[in-house]
Formats: sequence, structure tokens, C-alpha cells
Amino acid sequence: MPFRKKFEAVAGLTLALYVVVSPAAASQGPGITSANFLEIGPGTRAAGMGEAFTAVANDAEAMAWNVAGLSQLIAREVTFMHSQWLQDVGYEFGSYAQSLGGGQGLGFSVVYLHLDSLTLVGEAPPTSPSDVAGAVPVITGENVNASEMALAGAYSLSVMPGGSAGLALKYLVEDLAGVSHSGFAADLGYLYFDRSQGWSFGSTLSNAGPNFDGASLPMTLRAGMAQRMRYSEIQQLYSNGEVEPSERRDILFSFDAAANLPEGILKAFLGTEWRMVFGWQYAALRGGYKVDFSKDGRGEPSAGLGYVLATKALEFEVDYAYMPFTDLGDTHRMSLGIRF
Repeated sequence: MPFRKKFEAVAGLTLALYVVVSPAAASQGPGITSANFLEIGPGTRAAGMGEAFTAVANDAEAMAWNVAGLSQLIAREVTFMHSQWLQDVGYEFGSYAQSLGGGQGLGFSVVYLHLDSLTLVGEAPPTSPSDVAGAVPVITGENVNASEMALAGAYSLSVMPGGSAGLALKYLVEDLAGVSHSGFAADLGYLYFDRSQGWSFGSTLSNAGPNFDGASLPMTLRAGMAQRMRYSEIQQLYSNGEVEPSERRDILFSFDAAANLPEGILKAFLGTEWRMVFGWQYAALRGGYKVDFSKDGRGEPSAGLGYVLATKALEFEVDYAYMPFTDLGDTHRMSLGIRF
């Protein structure tokens, strides 16, 4: 697909999502959903790329971004992430994924958001951790624990040459001071890779399910495109093709657009990853930018680093991501991944 056609596809994708979400925005608006921890994108590699990962999803983080990518895996993978998130909130993510052969993939994951010591405010305990910020400001002095968790299992299957589809089922639990709620949700995903040209397209519908704690889940429609280019190909654009080809460096560009359907919020995401291979190891430098159109188009950058060391039997990956939040402070993420 020529670059111009790809650009037109990205522009059309953004416009289509805007058309879908605009009627919802006019009739509802932000702040009407529950289980909002599901809107925090797990993973460290994806975070460093500005969360533009729907059309990438080629590792264990596919459990969080596009489960259709599970059938693209060629090894078993496990990843663990920790982040000291905003306001002393801990955020954990763990995922296991593997190929089943025959164009099939399987994965499991857990997302755990927790605040281990909270001084309760309000005349009565809030019904979920998300209600804490809106409680009546009367300090009771009681210390409680708050947590939110999602357990997921997913299956992916190749449906055409280069294409795959996936389904994930999630069990949701919220707890605050002994008051808990539970429910279910589902994610659907599609992913297409054109390996000969290095581009891919992905789309997802996430957090679909019945009301949770009396409100809608943050159901989100998302789509994206990605292009991976060898560094030599980029040099050739400026040197009339006189550069010797090199397969030891490549650059990945990605773009996502997402629409929170109940709240009518549209977001856009840009990401890039530059990778250099050194024998049995490689290093990655990542950057991204996220725009929330419900906040006057204000954007938030992100950055990340990655390092992979491979042996004959195992491959170890360490990733770091930095995500500044304009109003609430900065967050840092670290993760460890193993392929075997």
C-alpha cells in the first residue's frame, strides 16, 4: 500500500470514529461510567509508544491492547509490570501468552489497581474506589483498603492470510472497605499484518458488557495502523537509493484513534519505536503523544526504553516508560518479560 493511501486510510479512520462518537457526546458526556480503571492502558512498551498499540500487539501485551495478536506469536511469553501510579495508587499487570500452532493463540492476564491505606472521607463508605474523589469531605479517620481487579482469558485464531481475530472474557472485581462489586466484560479484536510491506491494521471493541455497579462500562471502539521500516529504507528516501541495506535497525510508526462510546470521548495516539540489534541483544527507544479531545485537544507525551538479551533457550526483556500527567503528576513504569 503506497504511503499516500495509508495516510488517507488513517485520516478516514479518525473521521469515522468521530462520526460514531459525536452523537453520544451530545446526549451523554464524560463521567457516567463505572470500572474506570479499565481505561488505564496496561503495559510498559505500549505506554512508551503513547498507547498507539492496536495495530502492533505482537507480544504478551496483546492481552491488553488487541487479543487478535495472540495468534501472531511464535513463542511463549510472560510479562510483569509495576507502576506507582497517581496519588500513591499501585498499578500491577501480568500476562501470559503463547501460540497453540495452526494459527491459534491463547493468553491470560490480570490487572490490579490498589490503594493500601486510605483515610475514609464522606458520611458513608463509597461503593467503589472511583467514588472516593467525589465523597462528602467529612474525614472519619477510618483507614481502609481499596482495590480494583480484572482477570482475563483470551483466544485468537487466524481467519485469513495475514489476518486474525480474537475474543477475551474478563471478570471484574471492585472492593472498598468490605463493600464489593463484581461483573463481566468482553473484548473483541481484529489484526491484519502485511509482512511483505511491513504495515498492519488493527481494531478492537473493549469492555463490552452489562452495567457494573449501576453504570455503563467504559466500552471503547479503537482502531489503528502501524508501519515498520528498516532504517536503510528511510535513508534511501533521501539518498536516491544509494544506501546499502541493513536489517539491524528498524523504526516502527503507529497511530490509533479511540472512542469511549458511553461518554462520547474521542482520543488520538501517536507512537514510534526505534530498535537497534547487537548480536544476541537489542535496545529500543520509544516515544509517543496522546490527545484527548474532551480536554480542548490537550496532549500528553510519553517516552520509553527497552533492552532485550537473548540466549539459546530464553529471551529477557526489561522495559521502562515515563508518562507525565499535566494536572496530577508523573508516572513511571517498569516491566520484565521472558520468552521461552
